[in-house]
Amino acid sequence: MFNLGNKGQSSSVFNLLIAALVALAILGLLLSILGGIGFNSGNKPIDSTITLVKDAMNTPFSMRSQTVTFTKSDNAIPKKSVKNKTDIGDALKFTNCDVAGGNIEATDNGIIFNGTSNQQKKVFVMCGDNVSSEEFTFPSTITDCSVDTVPEFTCYVIVTPQIGG
Repeated sequence: MFNLGNKGQSSSVFNLLIAALVALAILGLLLSILGGIGFNSGNKPIDSTITLVKDAMNTPFSMRSQTVTFTKSDNAIPKKSVKNKTDIGDALKFTNCDVAGGNIEATDNGIIFNGTSNQQKKVFVMCGDNVSSEEFTFPSTITDCSVDTVPEFTCYVIVTPQIGG
């Protein structure tokens, strides 16, 4: 009457479901491996800088920082873009404290990354009247980093090497 040796449709559906779950697990594992070796670009320098400047403008003399990843396509922090998104006007100054072969250049027009491979850097921002170099606290490995003290309200964007995590 009942033949237990035959498989029904439910068994095929169950096998298909298990195969799909195994494939998703393998895909997730591969994506995490690829992300770990540098295919994931991390925080974009321009987006992070805009957010940091907005925060620093609202709380003067409070230093903000974030790790960003410079790539061939995300290779600049243009002053014009930051000014347009933050209403900072001309009170924006850029400084490079990544002098040891870091491929970063600070100009009046912003920050330019000239590297050929992805590099993580740290962006610091502080705003206020009469901001001086003593008010910035950098890791001890960064010894030569200074800003010009300006009497009016100024926001400084400083790029340094990424130290630690």
